[in-house]
Amino acid sequence: KDLINKCIEHLKEIYAENNGTKVFVTSDSETFLAEAKKFPFVYVIDGEVRHIDAPGANNDAVLKVFLDFFVLSHSKKVYLVVDGKMYNSGFSQLAALVNNVPFYINKY
Repeated sequence: KDLINKCIEHLKEIYAENNGTKVFVTSDSETFLAEAKKFPFVYVIDGEVRHIDAPGANNDAVLKVFLDFFVLSHSKKVYLVVDGKMYNSGFSQLAALVNNVPFYINKY
């Protein structure tokens, strides 16, 4: 719960930093996504969160990952927030590289 609250604060900072531009959020935590999408400035693609290489990943899970990646790759900026013991994922960075989108890592 503390980590989710910290990440929500980071999300608010990114929103403020970008002059109130709506923020598209991806995560492998359904709990965090549920909290994040309560904010009117946040956009989340609904669907089951799964790693597509994990057992049990169905077509809907693969579609969500594809859509998340596609939207990130067409964003104005992409941020990776890493706080505490969070995993430093390459997902968002790879999406940014596809179309040369500016990429920022915010480590706290």
